[in-house]
Amino acid sequence: MADKKIPQRMCVVCRKMYDKSDLIRLVCSDGKVCVDGSGKKSGRGAYICKNGCIDRAERTHCVEKTFRITVNPGFYDELKKEFYDIER
Repeated sequence: MADKKIPQRMCVVCRKMYDKSDLIRLVCSDGKVCVDGSGKKSGRGAYICKNGCIDRAERTHCVEKTFRITVNPGFYDELKKEFYDIER
């Protein structure tokens, strides 16, 4: 029996490939960016790894550059909260 392929995605911050399940998916829909815990929301998606790239994304504005929009000021706090909730 053939081994099942595990989908790979690239982190928009560090540009490294990871298993899709090891990343946080962000979705831009109607000009707003939100965390997609289910992986099924519609809109343009991007992934951030859980290896400290959230802080780096905040400093370098990678999310804004990826989606070509300005995120609200509390977005990174929400992202950090969601990240720590996922880890538990």
